[in-house]
Amino acid sequence: MSLSLLRPTVAVLVCASVAVAGAAGAASKPAPPAPVCNLLTDAAGDGNGIDPGSPVPAQSGGPSNDALDIVSADVASDAKTITGVVRVKKLAATSSSAPSGMTWSVYFTVDTTTFSLSAHSDPTGAITFDAAHSATGVNSLYGPGVTGIFDTAKSEVRISAPRDLFAAESALKPGTKLTALTANAGPEVAIPDKAGAFGGGAILEGALYYADTASGGKDYVAGAPSCVVPGK
Repeated sequence: MSLSLLRPTVAVLVCASVAVAGAAGAASKPAPPAPVCNLLTDAAGDGNGIDPGSPVPAQSGGPSNDALDIVSADVASDAKTITGVVRVKKLAATSSSAPSGMTWSVYFTVDTTTFSLSAHSDPTGAITFDAAHSATGVNSLYGPGVTGIFDTAKSEVRISAPRDLFAAESALKPGTKLTALTANAGPEVAIPDKAGAFGGGAILEGALYYADTASGGKDYVAGAPSCVVPGK
Protein backbone atom coordinates (compact mmCIF):
# COMPACT_ATOMS: atom_id res chain seq x y z
CA MET A 1 0.00 0.00 0.00
CA SER A 2 1.41 3.45 -0.88
CA LEU A 3 2.00 6.27 1.63
CA SER A 4 -0.32 8.50 -0.37
CA LEU A 5 -3.24 6.22 0.52
CA LEU A 6 -2.36 6.10 4.22
CA ARG A 7 -2.13 9.83 4.87
CA PRO A 8 -5.86 10.69 4.59
CA THR A 9 -6.75 7.88 7.00
CA VAL A 10 -4.24 9.06 9.59
CA ALA A 11 -5.48 12.63 9.26
CA VAL A 12 -9.07 11.54 9.85
CA LEU A 13 -8.08 9.57 12.96
CA VAL A 14 -6.13 12.50 14.41
CA CYS A 15 -9.04 14.90 13.85
CA ALA A 16 -11.45 12.45 15.44
CA SER A 17 -9.20 12.11 18.52
CA VAL A 18 -8.97 15.89 18.92
CA ALA A 19 -12.74 16.25 18.60
CA VAL A 20 -13.37 13.57 21.24
CA ALA A 21 -10.83 15.16 23.61
CA GLY A 22 -12.40 18.58 23.08
CA ALA A 23 -15.87 17.26 23.77
CA ALA A 24 -14.68 15.55 26.95
CA GLY A 25 -13.00 18.76 28.12
CA ALA A 26 -16.16 20.77 27.48
CA ALA A 27 -18.27 18.25 29.35
CA SER A 28 -16.00 18.30 32.42
CA LYS A 29 -15.74 22.09 32.65
CA PRO A 30 -17.70 23.25 35.73
CA ALA A 31 -20.67 25.51 35.17
CA PRO A 32 -20.19 29.11 36.32
CA PRO A 33 -21.83 29.92 39.67
CA ALA A 34 -25.38 31.23 39.47
CA PRO A 35 -25.83 34.90 40.35
CA VAL A 36 -26.98 35.50 43.90
CA CYS A 37 -30.07 37.64 44.44
CA ASN A 38 -32.32 38.79 47.26
CA LEU A 39 -29.72 38.08 49.93
CA LEU A 40 -32.11 39.67 52.39
CA THR A 41 -35.91 39.53 52.27
CA ASP A 42 -38.63 41.02 54.45
CA ALA A 43 -42.40 40.70 54.53
CA ALA A 44 -44.39 43.60 53.09
CA GLY A 45 -46.83 45.62 55.15
CA ASP A 46 -44.64 46.40 58.18
CA GLY A 47 -43.28 49.82 57.24
CA ASN A 48 -44.91 51.52 60.21
CA GLY A 49 -42.20 51.68 62.85
CA ILE A 50 -42.53 55.40 63.49
CA ASP A 51 -45.35 57.81 64.12
CA PRO A 52 -44.75 61.41 62.94
CA GLY A 53 -43.76 63.47 65.95
CA SER A 54 -42.70 60.70 68.30
CA PRO A 55 -40.96 57.33 67.89
CA VAL A 56 -43.20 54.45 68.90
CA PRO A 57 -43.05 50.66 68.55
CA ALA A 58 -43.93 49.33 65.10
CA GLN A 59 -47.10 47.60 66.23
CA SER A 60 -48.66 50.97 67.11
CA GLY A 61 -47.05 53.11 64.43
CA GLY A 62 -50.10 53.57 62.24
CA PRO A 63 -50.46 52.59 58.57
CA SER A 64 -47.46 51.08 56.81
CA ASN A 65 -45.54 53.54 54.63
CA ASP A 66 -45.01 51.82 51.26
CA ALA A 67 -41.97 54.00 50.46
CA LEU A 68 -40.24 52.71 53.59
CA ASP A 69 -41.61 49.16 53.55
CA ILE A 70 -38.56 46.99 52.78
CA VAL A 71 -39.15 43.82 50.74
CA SER A 72 -35.57 42.83 49.88
CA ALA A 73 -31.96 44.01 49.74
CA ASP A 74 -28.66 43.06 48.13
CA VAL A 75 -25.01 43.99 48.00
CA ALA A 76 -22.64 43.27 45.11
CA SER A 77 -19.12 44.23 44.08
CA ASP A 78 -16.56 43.98 41.31
CA ALA A 79 -12.95 45.10 40.98
CA LYS A 80 -13.80 48.80 41.29
CA THR A 81 -17.24 49.32 42.81
CA ILE A 82 -19.52 48.11 45.57
CA THR A 83 -23.28 48.59 45.28
CA GLY A 84 -26.06 48.20 47.82
CA VAL A 85 -29.74 47.89 46.89
CA VAL A 86 -32.85 48.43 49.00
CA ARG A 87 -36.18 47.44 47.46
CA VAL A 88 -39.45 48.67 48.92
CA LYS A 89 -43.12 48.12 48.24
CA LYS A 90 -43.66 51.43 46.41
CA LEU A 91 -40.80 53.91 46.27
CA ALA A 92 -41.40 57.65 46.53
CA ALA A 93 -39.15 60.60 47.35
CA THR A 94 -41.64 62.33 49.66
CA SER A 95 -44.23 61.18 52.14
CA SER A 96 -46.78 62.95 54.33
CA SER A 97 -45.86 60.59 57.17
CA ALA A 98 -42.19 61.57 56.90
CA PRO A 99 -42.22 65.35 56.37
CA SER A 100 -38.51 65.74 57.22
CA GLY A 101 -37.50 63.41 54.39
CA MET A 102 -36.58 59.73 54.28
CA THR A 103 -33.52 57.49 54.34
CA TRP A 104 -32.73 53.99 53.02
CA SER A 105 -29.58 52.10 54.04
CA VAL A 106 -27.78 48.81 53.50
CA TYR A 107 -25.30 47.69 56.17
CA PHE A 108 -22.69 44.92 56.05
CA THR A 109 -19.79 43.91 58.25
CA VAL A 110 -16.21 42.94 57.41
CA ASP A 111 -14.33 41.60 60.43
CA THR A 112 -15.27 44.09 63.17
CA THR A 113 -16.15 47.09 61.00
CA THR A 114 -19.68 47.82 59.80
CA PHE A 115 -20.13 49.73 56.54
CA SER A 116 -23.23 51.46 55.22
CA LEU A 117 -24.45 52.64 51.84
CA SER A 118 -27.34 55.10 52.13
CA ALA A 119 -29.73 57.28 50.19
CA HIS A 120 -31.53 60.31 51.63
CA SER A 121 -34.44 62.42 50.47
CA ASP A 122 -35.03 65.90 51.85
CA PRO A 123 -38.48 67.50 52.34
CA THR A 124 -38.53 68.59 48.68
CA GLY A 125 -37.70 65.11 47.39
CA ALA A 126 -34.08 65.90 46.43
CA ILE A 127 -31.89 62.79 46.75
CA THR A 128 -28.33 62.45 48.08
CA PHE A 129 -26.16 59.39 48.61
CA ASP A 130 -23.40 58.57 51.10
CA ALA A 131 -21.31 55.81 52.63
CA ALA A 132 -19.99 55.42 56.17
CA HIS A 133 -18.27 53.01 58.50
CA SER A 134 -18.52 52.25 62.18
CA ALA A 135 -16.06 50.43 64.43
CA THR A 136 -15.39 50.41 68.16
CA GLY A 137 -15.24 54.04 69.21
CA VAL A 138 -15.15 55.30 65.62
CA ASN A 139 -17.95 56.52 63.34
CA SER A 140 -17.17 58.29 60.10
CA LEU A 141 -18.94 59.48 56.98
CA TYR A 142 -16.88 59.02 53.83
CA GLY A 143 -16.10 61.82 51.43
CA PRO A 144 -17.36 62.35 47.86
CA GLY A 145 -17.56 59.66 45.23
CA VAL A 146 -20.77 57.89 46.24
CA THR A 147 -23.45 57.79 43.55
CA GLY A 148 -26.83 56.19 43.23
CA ILE A 149 -30.04 55.63 41.34
CA PHE A 150 -33.47 56.34 42.81
CA ASP A 151 -35.55 54.02 40.65
CA THR A 152 -39.27 54.55 41.24
CA ALA A 153 -40.16 52.25 38.31
CA LYS A 154 -38.51 49.30 40.05
CA SER A 155 -39.18 50.64 43.58
CA GLU A 156 -35.54 50.25 44.49
CA VAL A 157 -32.67 52.47 45.60
CA ARG A 158 -29.16 51.59 44.39
CA ILE A 159 -26.14 53.15 46.10
CA SER A 160 -22.63 52.71 44.67
CA ALA A 161 -19.22 53.61 46.06
CA PRO A 162 -15.69 53.18 44.72
CA ARG A 163 -14.14 50.17 46.42
CA ASP A 164 -11.02 52.15 47.28
CA LEU A 165 -13.16 54.55 49.34
CA PHE A 166 -13.16 51.85 52.03
CA ALA A 167 -9.47 50.98 51.65
CA ALA A 168 -8.34 52.40 55.01
CA GLU A 169 -10.74 50.04 56.81
CA SER A 170 -10.93 47.08 54.41
CA ALA A 171 -9.73 46.42 50.86
CA LEU A 172 -12.98 44.58 50.08
CA LYS A 173 -10.98 42.62 47.53
CA PRO A 174 -12.60 39.66 45.74
CA GLY A 175 -13.09 36.79 48.13
CA THR A 176 -13.71 39.02 51.17
CA LYS A 177 -16.76 37.85 53.12
CA LEU A 178 -19.42 40.47 53.85
CA THR A 179 -21.60 39.41 56.75
CA ALA A 180 -24.54 40.64 58.83
CA LEU A 181 -26.41 42.16 55.89
CA THR A 182 -29.08 44.54 57.20
CA ALA A 183 -31.41 47.07 55.59
CA ASN A 184 -33.14 49.99 57.30
CA ALA A 185 -35.58 52.62 56.10
CA GLY A 186 -37.15 55.48 57.99
CA PRO A 187 -37.83 59.18 58.30
CA GLU A 188 -34.77 61.41 57.92
CA VAL A 189 -33.58 62.66 61.27
CA ALA A 190 -30.45 64.49 60.10
CA ILE A 191 -30.46 65.64 56.48
CA PRO A 192 -27.14 65.72 54.58
CA ASP A 193 -26.31 68.46 52.08
CA LYS A 194 -25.59 67.77 48.41
CA ALA A 195 -21.98 66.87 49.25
CA GLY A 196 -23.21 64.21 51.66
CA ALA A 197 -22.20 66.15 54.78
CA PHE A 198 -24.44 66.54 57.81
CA GLY A 199 -23.27 70.00 58.80
CA GLY A 200 -22.34 69.04 62.33
CA GLY A 201 -25.87 68.01 63.28
CA ALA A 202 -26.43 64.94 65.44
CA ILE A 203 -27.17 61.76 63.55
CA LEU A 204 -29.91 60.02 65.48
CA GLU A 205 -30.11 56.35 64.71
CA GLY A 206 -31.72 53.34 66.30
CA ALA A 207 -34.62 50.93 66.02
CA LEU A 208 -37.14 53.49 67.26
CA TYR A 209 -36.32 55.76 64.32
CA TYR A 210 -36.82 53.15 61.60
CA ALA A 211 -40.09 52.59 59.80
CA ASP A 212 -38.78 49.19 58.76
CA THR A 213 -35.66 47.15 59.40
CA ALA A 214 -34.65 43.77 57.98
CA SER A 215 -31.78 41.59 59.12
CA GLY A 216 -30.54 38.02 58.94
CA GLY A 217 -29.46 38.24 55.32
CA LYS A 218 -27.14 35.73 53.66
CA ASP A 219 -23.42 36.45 53.54
CA TYR A 220 -21.92 37.77 50.31
CA VAL A 221 -18.45 37.02 48.97
CA ALA A 222 -16.98 40.10 47.29
CA GLY A 223 -16.78 39.70 43.55
CA ALA A 224 -19.35 36.89 43.37
CA PRO A 225 -21.88 37.07 40.48
CA SER A 226 -25.08 38.88 41.44
CA CYS A 227 -28.36 39.98 39.92
CA VAL A 228 -27.11 43.47 40.84
CA VAL A 229 -24.63 45.03 38.41
CA PRO A 230 -22.12 47.01 40.51
CA GLY A 231 -22.22 50.70 39.65
CA LYS A 232 -25.50 50.46 37.75
